[in-house]
Parts: sequence; structure tokens; C-alpha cells
Amino acid sequence: MRVLEGARPTAWTRLFGARGARVGLRLAFAAALGLAFLLGAAAQSTGFWGVIVRPALEAGVEAPLRWVRARLANPRRITVDLAFDDYQRLALQRERALAAQALFASEDDYVSARLATDGKEARVKLRLKGDSAAHLQGEKWSFRVDVKGGDTVLGLQRFSLHHPATRNYVSEWLYHRALAREDIVSLLYEFVEVTLNGKDLGIYALEEHFEKQLIERNRRREGPILRLDEELMWREAHHLVRSFRGADESGYGAYEASAVDGFKSGQLLADPVAAATFTKAAALLDAFRRGELATSEVFDVERLATYFALTDLLGAEHGARWHNLRFYFNPVTSRLEPIGFDAECKPTQYLSGIEATIVDGHTGKRRVLDRPLHERLFADAAFRARYFAELERVSEPAYVDALFRDLAPQLAAATSVLHREFLQIDSPEPLVRRNQAYLRALLRPHRAIRAGVLTAEDGGLHLEVGNLQSMPIELLAVGPAGGALAKLDPTVVLAPRRFGELVAFAKVSLPAAAAKPAAAPAPLRLRWRIPGTSRVVEEDVAPSPWSALAAVAVDVTRKAANLARFPFIELAADGTVAQIRPGAWTLREDLVVPPGLTLRAGPGTRIDLVARAKVFSRSPLEWIGTQEEPIELVSSDGTGEGLIVANARETSRFEHVRFEGLRSSSADGYALTGALTFFEAPVEMRFCELARNR
Repeated sequence: MRVLEGARPTAWTRLFGARGARVGLRLAFAAALGLAFLLGAAAQSTGFWGVIVRPALEAGVEAPLRWVRARLANPRRITVDLAFDDYQRLALQRERALAAQALFASEDDYVSARLATDGKEARVKLRLKGDSAAHLQGEKWSFRVDVKGGDTVLGLQRFSLHHPATRNYVSEWLYHRALAREDIVSLLYEFVEVTLNGKDLGIYALEEHFEKQLIERNRRREGPILRLDEELMWREAHHLVRSFRGADESGYGAYEASAVDGFKSGQLLADPVAAATFTKAAALLDAFRRGELATSEVFDVERLATYFALTDLLGAEHGARWHNLRFYFNPVTSRLEPIGFDAECKPTQYLSGIEATIVDGHTGKRRVLDRPLHERLFADAAFRARYFAELERVSEPAYVDALFRDLAPQLAAATSVLHREFLQIDSPEPLVRRNQAYLRALLRPHRAIRAGVLTAEDGGLHLEVGNLQSMPIELLAVGPAGGALAKLDPTVVLAPRRFGELVAFAKVSLPAAAAKPAAAPAPLRLRWRIPGTSRVVEEDVAPSPWSALAAVAVDVTRKAANLARFPFIELAADGTVAQIRPGAWTLREDLVVPPGLTLRAGPGTRIDLVARAKVFSRSPLEWIGTQEEPIELVSSDGTGEGLIVANARETSRFEHVRFEGLRSSSADGYALTGALTFFEAPVEMRFCELARNR
């Protein structure tokens, strides 16, 4: 072995020589890679990867600081002890639910347990809970807990414990605090550590259930809590939808078929006073669903409007579905109030108060989302206006600033508790600010209406106005651009344009104060807003109609023949000749001549076209006058739109005919450049005069 001068031999070279050292280093490197692979596989199989490594990687550079803050957090610990046989009963129920991909719980599923927290111990009964298998994954099963003997735990008689992921972690916590800020009934919701039979299960979410303590804590008078029973919906989903995907449902689980139910309804009905209140509340909710009562007659409109506005701001659409909605009946106001529940906050994709569309998972096409309860609620114009007012308020950046400023200390504390197990969980603030910007953009459409002048006659002015988008539009005023706009009294509300439908135009008659300036050359402007909101917008009115039918209705080529409307025209028995009797006749509407005959006129005939009338013929004309008594086609008011002969094929003949003061037909999209027009209709003219035509 040769060693370079100045180089000190390593242990590898002393033991194995230079070549052996190189081989040894390669083997060591390969062994290190193999060890890393084995450790990674072990971590994955033991859960260490998912619990520690992956969350830390997802948290990135914030992971160390989050870890330190999480160690300083001091969450409440709940300890649950079950008998071995009872635990096995729950485990068997879980296995059956996982196999069926559904959990259908009953009172028989409860098992007895002892629960301790804050140095206090209580006897409870508990069962598995959750509508889907997501509540039963891994070791973090979800539980419904009932405290026995009239006792309470944390002031609660009934509550749930579930994996924080089933409600989207800290977003659900924020949802309930946001509702509480607006005095809307909200649940106690916090994060705790749970130990089951001595095993640390980590962080759980504790969620209050629907008991009288909920009403008391929200400073309300005792009253029943209602819902639309969802049991059959889940039964049908399991029995038909999941088993025969794509097939028709029977419908027994639909909103329309669901029963109006209450929590602890059996106890309520056993008390005559409570039963009367519950019966009244249930009747109100059912009468609303049947369309017999309006939203404002059944619900606390102000709180319900704020509830839906916050639903949109926080992306809590899941909680506003019919089967998740819960209502407290206030016996003082005799109105139903919403209760926040099961929000699962996500990016907002559509508003509560407008028609919503989604991409169909089966067809891949966009379709209207079936929301019958929402349609009934927002059919009430007063409630809808209040909702849009609240939506405008909560979509202001200042509102979101105040929300997170007020809740900052508590939010930081709740998030730190979650970080004890879920380092990757971020603040919900970016989500809420994204939703806030989306709501604000929806409330500020680039263009919302399309308007045009329909008619301006008899001293009045009529517009046609169409709503381009999915929110209602309230027309407030109209007038000349740059001038004072006349208020519409009452205002006109345009219905939203429904998904897949073309723009529908409504006729709007303007007040006398607006009619005169509108008829002037100055362009018109319309002032509008979304009902209930403060932002007022002005848009231009086109000088002509926008709707297709308005444009073609006055097209003379589409008008029916109308010889019978003019008593001075006589039709021959065989229908081949129509004769204009001599005399002076005034036409205030178009004369339309059908094909298959000849229209004749003789000496001493004078036709005066006024009010933009014209003669339109698909048959040849034979107008033969004399030098002493020429035939005259004139317009005394200068608006007559002349003579048009189209597709007559046979030759028209004119002798000693005077055409005077006529103009081209250029209105309503039927633009001709001549006061006399012959199209695919040969013509001969002798001794005719054309004077002062335009």
C-alpha cells in the first residue's frame, strides 16, 4: 500500500487498504439508506409517521414554535373508564358499522361508564355516534355521553366527544364563537384530552348537545328545540343510494317527507304546558314548509338573516342543510331561532340566498342544487332583503378584522391545544378572508341589468329591463344621464335569472317626471341596488329594446296580411285583385298585402302615411293615374316609411303617380335606404314624380 506524503491513513485504510476502504464506504452508505427506509416503514406502520413526522413536515418552519406553545397549553383532561364487556360491545358495534359504512344507533347501544374531569367524577352512559364511518376510524371513536342521575359534567347533561377532523378542527370552534358574538344560539365547543381505560387517545372535540342547559347558557327562556328528523334520510341513503348508486330513490328520506321532531319530545309531551308549546312550535315549522306561512311569520328574521350571512362568510353550508338545521322556539317572541351545528367550514362556493349550482358527480354536468328549504325561506322578500343587508355587513373587511381581533387570545389557546397532536393545523383566518372577498365580489357584479327603451308614445315612456345575474335587483330611479333621476314609487324588483335560463325582460313604465326628459336626445340611466344593501349603482339604458321579441314584433316582414282592416280596399270575389277606392285615405299603421293578387289604384286616389306607417306588398301593384288626377303616396307628418314591394315576381306598373315626403324604413332593425324599395320585384314607371323624399 502506498500512502501519499502528508496524508494520514484513516481507520478504514489501515484495516482494509485503499480499495477496501472505498468498498466499505459504499456499503456503509447503502446500509444508512436501508436503515432510513426501514425506520420510515416502521414509522408508517406504527402511526408515528402520521402523528409526528408528516404533521411536522406540513407545519414547516413553524413546527418548532407550534410544538413549544402546544407543550405550554393545559387542556382539560377527561378520563373514561369502561368495563371490559362494555368496551367489547362498543368494539363490536364499531365493526358492524364499518362493514355497513353506516351507524344506526339506538338507546339499546348505550353502556355504563365512569367519567372524571376537573377533579369531579360522574356516572354516565355512552355509545358510539356519527352518521358516517369517519367517526369510527382508528382508535379515535366518536361518543355520545349522557350524564346519569340529573348530574352534569362541565354544566352539561349530554355532549359528544369526536375527532377534531370530523368538524374541520379549529374552524368549528370559530364558527360557534362567531355566532355567539351575534347573539345566535351556539354550542359549547372546546378541545380536550381524553383517556379511555388508561389509554391516552389524544385531543378530542367536546360538543354540547341539545338540552335545556344550551338554552340557559345562551340567555333564553326555556323552550323546545326542533329539527326535521333525518333518520329516514340516512336509512334511505344506506338502503338505496349507496347500494344502487345512480338508481332512483324511493323518496321516504326526503325533506318533504321528514317528520317535524323535537329533542326530548317524549318528556315534553308528558308535561301539559311544555306539550302545548312544543305542539305550537312544530305546527309553525310544518305550516311554513307547506307554504301556509311566510318566513317572517315563523322565524326570528333578524337572527336567521345573520345566521345565513355568517354561514356564507365562514363556509358553513354543511350546517345549513335541512337535516342539520336545529331551531329553538322562543316562547316570548313565538318565533323559531337557528342554532349553529355541524358547520364543517370550507371555501364558500355559493350563497345561501341564491340559486346554487354544483357539478353532478354522475354526469359531470353543472346542475341546480336541490335546496327546497332554502327556496321557501328566501321566497319571503322581507327576509331576503334582510339577509342581503347582513351579507353586506359581514363581508366588509372591517368586520373580519374585528372578528379575529376579538377572538385572538382564545383562538390562539384553542389552536395550541390542537397542536399537541395536530401540528399541521393552520389558523382559519385565510379561509374566512377568502370567503369575505368572494362575498364582496358577488355583491358587486360588474354588470347586473340590461335595459332599453321599449316605447315612447302617448306621452309615456316604457322600458324593458332584464336581470343578468342570480341575485334580485331593485330598480330605484330613472332619468337623463347627468340630470336628476326620478324615483320609482313603488320600486320595481326584478327576479334573479335562474341557472340555464335566458334573460327575462320586464316592462317598466316610468313616472311622468321621468317621461319628458327621457324622450329627449339625452341618454337615460337607471339606478338600482341589491335589495337590502346600501350600494347604489347607475347603468345606461339603450335607446332601443334588447329583447328579441320586442325587436321582431314590429318587423313588417313578419306581420300578417291585413287588407280587411282598411274599409277603402275592396277584394274581388275570386281573390286575385284588391282595389283601392278613389279618395283621400290616411294610414296610421302598416298596410300589408299578401302574395297571389294585384293591388290596384286609379285616378283621384291619395294615401297619406303618418305615424311611421308604410305599404308592404308581396304582390305586384298597378297604380294608374292621369295627368289631371295623379295618384299620390305622401306623408303629411314626414314620418311615412314609403313603399316596399318584395318577392312579387310579376311586374308592378306606375303611371302618373306622385311620391312625396316619404322616408326610408330604418327603425326597429329593418333598415332600408330608399323611400321606395323593390326587391326581387320588377317595376315600370311612367310619368311619375319623386319629391322631397329622404
